[in-house]
Amino acid sequence: MGDLSPRLGIICGMESERRALGAWADDPRVIVGICGARPARAEAEARRLAEAGCRALLSWGLAGGLDPDLKPGAVMTASSVICSDADPLPLTPVPGVGDPGPCFGAETVIETPAHKADLHRRLGAAFADMETHRVATVAAVHGIPAYVLRAVADPAERALPTLAAGALDETGRPRIGAVLAGLARQPWDLPLLLRVKRDADEGLDALSAVGRDLSRYFPELAG
Repeated sequence: MGDLSPRLGIICGMESERRALGAWADDPRVIVGICGARPARAEAEARRLAEAGCRALLSWGLAGGLDPDLKPGAVMTASSVICSDADPLPLTPVPGVGDPGPCFGAETVIETPAHKADLHRRLGAAFADMETHRVATVAAVHGIPAYVLRAVADPAERALPTLAAGALDETGRPRIGAVLAGLARQPWDLPLLLRVKRDADEGLDALSAVGRDLSRYFPELAG
């Protein structure tokens, strides 16, 4: 029997992103950490997986598009992650996926098209998420590769409703009560929320297609 020890640690924000890994989510060569779209928790989970012996870390899930050419469902990787208060952190691009330019590591939800456009113009970042910069920080400390593989959900021209910022609990599951309470206060957000859901479903479908053949992209899983 081959070596089934942990090889790849995967950090994602939502339970639905974990499910997009398919059978890999339960493979003994993979450990998954879910952070509920909380950057500090993403860093803690990445540290846990590195200390468990994973040979590489992967930031996996949905992303916000910053490049206006990226549509929902576009799958992207990156060669570095830019943080607003630090130098870029290196990433190992995933071969054959997207354009390996930089991505942006956000500490809070990027809600408006104007904010997305500003980040793309100033930094050249194609997409943004809330985990990759923290994952890259941990990988650098442990001397292991850091990857990012993300599918665009909300495109650059799409605004996010304010209630999206608190829509997940720490386990990455929807806080249905909080969402309903937010809609009771701001019912005009419902059409936008439904559009966000459709975009996210396109992104998750794209991730699922990649997840079915994950070993094709990550040498750590070969054999």
